[in-house]
Amino acid sequence: MKTKPYPPYEAQPMVAGEPTAAYQRTDPATYRTSHSSKRGYTQEEQDELEAECLRPFTMADIHRRIDEAEAEIEAGEGQTVEEFFAELKKDFPWLY
Repeated sequence: MKTKPYPPYEAQPMVAGEPTAAYQRTDPATYRTSHSSKRGYTQEEQDELEAECLRPFTMADIHRRIDEAEAEIEAGEGQTVEEFFAELKKDFPWLY
């Protein structure tokens, strides 16, 4: 079976808005493993932070958060869902 040769690739001319520098792939060895490494923590502190972030909620944690939310509602703090969405619509009209 004979294949048809394709024409040689021709680079397209640059248009306004395109970067003049070529994109380069970042070396995976330089990737940060977590958000905490940006803050200059030691490895032990990073491990503690990550362990805390990955710790599952206990029922006591859940009940404590529910109690806090109910106390905020009784104190008149916070917003209703309608107020929240009205504020979003006002601040970001292009999303609706």
